[in-house]
Amino acid sequence: GDRRVVAELVRKGIDPEAARAAVRASRDAAGERDERERAVAALAQMLRVDPARSDATLARALERRGFPTFVIYDVLRARARRSGLLAFEDDLSSEM
Repeated sequence: GDRRVVAELVRKGIDPEAARAAVRASRDAAGERDERERAVAALAQMLRVDPARSDATLARALERRGFPTFVIYDVLRARARRSGLLAFEDDLSSEM
């Protein structure tokens, strides 16, 4: 995630604002995928290695890779929805 790259640059002595600007510029110039797409790719790679990992373990691993909490929540929720685990919860929330 962007946070991890920025943190690494800051750790190496780069000014935090300059590090954030550099990460943004690099991503834009390269036409790189947005952070959500990169989180989905990281999640897929983790699940290829160990398909039985729990959501909590996956969330912690994504967080260590520097993805923001809202992105982690979004990709794990989308995964649960695709697998049918959120169908009941979605039915309940639509009745309220």
